[in-house]
Amino acid sequence: MTPAEIETVYETMAETIDAVGAEQREVFLAKLCLALAHELGAGGKVLELIADCRKDLAGG
Repeated sequence: MTPAEIETVYETMAETIDAVGAEQREVFLAKLCLALAHELGAGGKVLELIADCRKDLAGG
């Protein structure tokens, strides 16, 4: 992806998270992650990415 495409994806995700509201934020993110994981089609890679994204987060 180009930097411009990454920015577009980020902006769209941020706007959608705001639109669904705090009470549905986690559900939306879970559905998005599962849809992307399915599209990627590589369970091992998905698990690696989950671990990588957890790094440096509070409680991670």
